[in-house]
Amino acid sequence: MRIASLADTHLGFAGPGRSEGGRAVREIDVERAFSAALDRVVERQPDLVTFGGDNFHSVVPSTAAKIAWRDGLQRILDETSAHVVVVGGNHCTPRTSGVVSPNMLAPRHERMHVERAPGGVYLVPGAAVHGFGCSYLNRPGVVVPEPVPDALNVLLIHAAVRSSARPDAVSKYYAGPDAYDVARAQGFDVVACGDFHEFRLLAGAEPETPEVLAGWADTHGFTGGPLAFYSGSIERTSSDIWSEHAPKGFVFVDTDARTLEFVEVPGRPMFDWSGEDVRWGHEAGVARENGLEAPDWSRSDPLGCADLNECLRVIAADPRTGDALVRLRVDDFPRAERDGIDWLLVGELQRRCVLFRLDIRHPEAERVEFTDRRERAPHTLEGDARLFFAEDEPPVQRACFDALGLAIPQEVGA
Repeated sequence: MRIASLADTHLGFAGPGRSEGGRAVREIDVERAFSAALDRVVERQPDLVTFGGDNFHSVVPSTAAKIAWRDGLQRILDETSAHVVVVGGNHCTPRTSGVVSPNMLAPRHERMHVERAPGGVYLVPGAAVHGFGCSYLNRPGVVVPEPVPDALNVLLIHAAVRSSARPDAVSKYYAGPDAYDVARAQGFDVVACGDFHEFRLLAGAEPETPEVLAGWADTHGFTGGPLAFYSGSIERTSSDIWSEHAPKGFVFVDTDARTLEFVEVPGRPMFDWSGEDVRWGHEAGVARENGLEAPDWSRSDPLGCADLNECLRVIAADPRTGDALVRLRVDDFPRAERDGIDWLLVGELQRRCVLFRLDIRHPEAERVEFTDRRERAPHTLEGDARLFFAEDEPPVQRACFDALGLAIPQEVGA
């Protein structure tokens, strides 16, 4: 059986960034990625297509997102002979009985199966799909039904899961020790997971090698046991898109050939640079190509406003950033130099890029050494107040504090 497994399509995601023609560019990006993913699904002519939850970014998506969902599913039904099984996720599952999930906008068809309650079993030719959307599988008292005899059993879930076969596949803080262990899904042939936004092999197939990770369009052979994976999202749609460096796409499984393929879907380019990346000449070649003189990045001290402005100019001259998602992260930037930043150039970059974020992180005002507490001076209200106003520049405010602010703690004996 050939299975195309998609998840976390997040139709309707608008996100931060510029708008064009009255619509958020990022929402259009997601719709284009959805269409591109379906192009690749149709090319492969699967027998089964699954959607592993968070198919919409909210329970009240835009009209354009609803149309993209309905027309996309109709295209699968028209251009393939596949059955389609859909489960919900935490983003698109209503919390009240008076709201209907937008998943229900799927076309009515004998080959279309949309989860109405957790734990449903959807029988399709040659397979049985067990659906658990919206993290139901990790709730107390929820039991996975027994696999159907003489059928390919697919467990389709939307949840934070763990894998005893590959415990490092996702962070130990993501799911926790009590999460469902997909490597021990006895009797199931395929465990298709949604919720995690990057492709991960969890069990039952050859692990990613550095060569595979570099290409992401290679195939993986089965190694026995349940084949488990996170398909990942089709675009960068999480609350922290800057952590999503891996390519986007979906998973295509051929159980007869015993192979799993990650199918990449092109998305909006993203550049996540630190000040050091730009400063040490990572992009100096682009500056020279555009007729700019490469700045002097030979010093090792923290970036000041002059260095930061040079970084901004190099990014503005890079032709790749015009229609991209761009972040410039600067650590330990002196607070006193903030006013020297070329904010006009920052505004120009925000208009030029689909999304530009200048992420400035100031140094800590005071670093506490982990020593014996008896060695530290006791805290007082007066001492904390003096420390708070230590960097305050207006002399009038400091004078008022000295005259009035210290009188109060002295009167109460603090």
